Amino acid sequence: MCSLAAEKVFISHSNKEIDFFSKKYDIALRLFSFYDNKGCKWGVETLNQAGLQLFSGLLYLRVLLAINQNASDIDLAKYINVCWKAFDNVNLPDFLQTEPKRLQYLQDELFERLPAKDLQDKAISPYTVTNIKPIDWDGFKTLPIDIL
Repeated sequence: MCSLAAEKVFISHSNKEIDFFSKKYDIALRLFSFYDNKGCKWGVETLNQAGLQLFSGLLYLRVLLAINQNASDIDLAKYINVCWKAFDNVNLPDFLQTEPKRLQYLQDELFERLPAKDLQDKAISPYTVTNIKPIDWDGFKTLPIDIL
């Protein structure tokens, strides 16, 4: 995480390292100090408050870069969601104290554009039922609802 923060140029919102830490934080609301090459925690020591503050700043930077680089609404929604989780659970440093209001504004702008067609396409089944055979109910019995 320190090497991410030390980068002079943060080029893209889709950074593998930030995505890794973001997924870990999104699931557990905490980060461990060390992870092995396979992404498993290495030890029980969690990231201290200063590390979480740094992580929160990187998450917010990723949201801003995603907007600047016209990321998809799906990615932007994911980024904003995990950023909110960090903002809600971390004692924010001074330079981020006013940013929750800005994040709320960015989220509101995103929600005004939704539902986006690309979000709906993933939820709608591409298959349609065209031929439904009529059901012969003669062999069935009606059961009272309290038996079910």
